[in-house]
Amino acid sequence: MSAPALANKTKPENFAMSDFIPESDVTPVTLSLHLERAVVQHRLEDDEAIYVTEDDWIPFWIRILKKPGFVGFVTYFNFRKSSTSLQRLELANEFNRETYMSSAFVKDDILKITHVISYRDGLLTETLIRACRQFSGGISLAIDEFDPEYKILMRLMKTEPESESSENE
Repeated sequence: MSAPALANKTKPENFAMSDFIPESDVTPVTLSLHLERAVVQHRLEDDEAIYVTEDDWIPFWIRILKKPGFVGFVTYFNFRKSSTSLQRLELANEFNRETYMSSAFVKDDILKITHVISYRDGLLTETLIRACRQFSGGISLAIDEFDPEYKILMRLMKTEPESESSENE
């Protein structure tokens, strides 16, 4: 089916997971509508970013990067205060060496993880939903492998006590 024919399928009454989103319609609002129809929990933030909060997923943001034509995914983890710079860099390096498609880097006290998909000529809803699942799932698997006891990273939604004497949460 040609792209123009697929573009006509974006009417709500014809919605399916393989709906085509034309390049000109790839916006946070449009992606939010497609996530809502796919029953993915999220929140649209000021029509600029989408914060995905689906149960059992690592929470992350989706942003449209217009100039390169990418949909960007990003999340981060805080490092434990007790972790060393070397441990932090080794964890990011291990993530980059063993995890495909996403990349990680250390910035101050956080491990930032990013991923992009191209939307040049348009985007299938199925591709968006699959990328969301793979991004979150891949991060979960990587952390389970590289820091299963959370000795370097903080668990999501946890804060570390100010005193260094309390190692366990």
